[in-house]
Amino acid sequence: MQDTKETCLPTVKNTQRKMPRVPAHLRERAYGMLQGGMRTADVARAINCHVRTVRRLRQRYRETGRTADHPLSGRPRATTPAQDRYIRISHLRDRLNIPKVISGGAAKEWFDRRRSTIRPWSSFGDQRRFSKPKNFGEVCKRLVKNLDHFQSNYIFVFLGLIAYCVISSPMLLIALAVFFGALYIIHLKAQESKLILFGREVTAAHQYGLAGGVSFPFFWLAGAGSAVFWVLGATMAIIGSHAAFHEIEGGEECELTMEPV
Repeated sequence: MQDTKETCLPTVKNTQRKMPRVPAHLRERAYGMLQGGMRTADVARAINCHVRTVRRLRQRYRETGRTADHPLSGRPRATTPAQDRYIRISHLRDRLNIPKVISGGAAKEWFDRRRSTIRPWSSFGDQRRFSKPKNFGEVCKRLVKNLDHFQSNYIFVFLGLIAYCVISSPMLLIALAVFFGALYIIHLKAQESKLILFGREVTAAHQYGLAGGVSFPFFWLAGAGSAVFWVLGATMAIIGSHAAFHEIEGGEECELTMEPV
């Protein structure tokens, strides 16, 4: 009688890997740290893994566009509490991002360009350079030359008058706060879903219009119209007087006086 012995060999799985794997709930976090500017060594230390593992994760994302080895199929798996917290924090961070009305790069470039062309304030306000023009023709020449020569200075004078008008009027500050607050809320609603008003999608220009409509009563109560006319009147008076009575800089005055009449 021959006894047959069945040997049950355990299934051998490929458990040998080149290096430890990053847990699934840490892959997106690790790549987010890399995108945020952290060094590879710092990311590896933060998620408690080897530096080569983080490098492999970054290389895989560059090649395939995802952090997982292969796309998962079937029903989505339940998230862990840590993932839920990360999702909530990311959502709140995105909601708190203030919409950029003007591109930061464009605004900085404009400001740097104006600051580089600004004339010395000592020359701008030097009392010895002020004199009464001889005739109306000289007034016109001074206006043309000084408006071009002190253009950046006059722009900063105009901005300073606007800042003074806003700071000296608390109601105007409230109106501006209501305007930007309404614009921010409308922007948040537009991020969540498309805003449809009277069957049409609300564009960026319409958002500014809605914010202006909401804050219009506050601007009316603050006397925004009179403030605008005050700023324009003060700007024209200050800049016009300075340009008319300030002597032309350098040799330009000599060239003008030597012209044949």
